[in-house]
Amino acid sequence: MSSVPIYKISEENHSDYIEVVELQERNSYDATKPHKHEYVELFLFTKGGGVHDIDFKTHEIISNSVHFVFPNQIHKVSRELDTYGHVILVSKEYFTHLDYDLYVQFFHAFYLQPTLELDVERFTKVQSLIEQIKEELLEKTPYFEAVVKDYIHILLKLFLRHQSVLGTGELSTHPDFKTYMNLLMLVEGHYKEHQPISYYSEALQVSSRKLNAICKTYHSHSCLTVLNDRIILEAKKILLYSNMSVKDVMYTLNFKDPAYFNRFFKSKTGHTPSGYKALEAKKYHK
Repeated sequence: MSSVPIYKISEENHSDYIEVVELQERNSYDATKPHKHEYVELFLFTKGGGVHDIDFKTHEIISNSVHFVFPNQIHKVSRELDTYGHVILVSKEYFTHLDYDLYVQFFHAFYLQPTLELDVERFTKVQSLIEQIKEELLEKTPYFEAVVKDYIHILLKLFLRHQSVLGTGELSTHPDFKTYMNLLMLVEGHYKEHQPISYYSEALQVSSRKLNAICKTYHSHSCLTVLNDRIILEAKKILLYSNMSVKDVMYTLNFKDPAYFNRFFKSKTGHTPSGYKALEAKKYHK
């Protein structure tokens, strides 16, 4: 199997990169291969059909729904023939320059729950905003960049508002939940370093004991389990979507002892790395 492709923004200065792409009805079944990218994608499915795999979890593509994919998540969109909508591509820097606190709320809300179903009225409102964004990006009239950012700002708040209405957004305002999600964001950049819990507690300005308590509240396990889960997720991705040997995967994730890596992986999955690859390869490469 070939290595999973990583799509990047080609522009030299991509801090303000945003693009809206139309997902048209297809004349053949969508056999898109698994891939990941360095930017955020927001899929808006006007007409549903098919499935969307995001980091080993399968989500049904439903009409009037939104799917969120964050940088470095492996995903595959398998749309049926009459499925259509839009996808918005936005650099992570664009979000953070737009409103960092809003991006944090957005990450908090949809990193763990990456789909949102809207009623017709709300989805129509979202579609109207998308059309206005497309028009601004096409015509490039004076102040269009600022206008687009205002529209994106409104769009994200509409998503967050609807999540809150559904009752799934209640935890996002709690300080401990914000700390937990900030931990997940921090782990994304440092999980290969095998930093101790004290590294994360110091960065987040809480005690290690408090951080463990927070993780047990929102993850049902310790902070160490959160860190190990992220390493295991990356190991699974590399094992299934690259030609690397188990030894190469071990070195990529900064393990030094093959026997220890095998024990570590088996303790978390019930399988050795090679056994997991043999068992799961057909399922994720069909």
